Amino acid sequence: MELAQLAALVKAGIKTGKQQQKKIAQSRTQADESAAETLRLQAELVLVQIPTRVLIATLADQAYAEVMEVKAKEHDGSWSRRTSDLDPYEAKALRGKAKLVYDSCQQAGLKPEIHAITTDGESYGPVIVVPAGGEKQNRFRAV
Repeated sequence: MELAQLAALVKAGIKTGKQQQKKIAQSRTQADESAAETLRLQAELVLVQIPTRVLIATLADQAYAEVMEVKAKEHDGSWSRRTSDLDPYEAKALRGKAKLVYDSCQQAGLKPEIHAITTDGESYGPVIVVPAGGEKQNRFRAV
């Protein structure tokens, strides 16, 4: 193989590689934008339910309305290292849809909190709740 031919092949390889890099970057950007849009839409589906949930909780004289359950993939994992049911759930651990919902509730002045769900003395959860103005303590327990 001649040196000029080798140089031309290397040059062509570099050009093709750079073109492929651009296509890959564009694909990743589109995928990231699509994933972000999906999360935004999922959060919207939760947010539009809040007025009805608060109304129902208020009619039942409950102190809080459940906004959403926080699934394991929606926090950073630090909650699984809690040593006691009395250790607080911290909002800074939220990720994905739960973070969008919590932040939106905060921005709307709804004063969201993260509570454990208690049933028959057992604690599990967490859930995002907002005050509903009632007097009855429902199955949520602030931690």
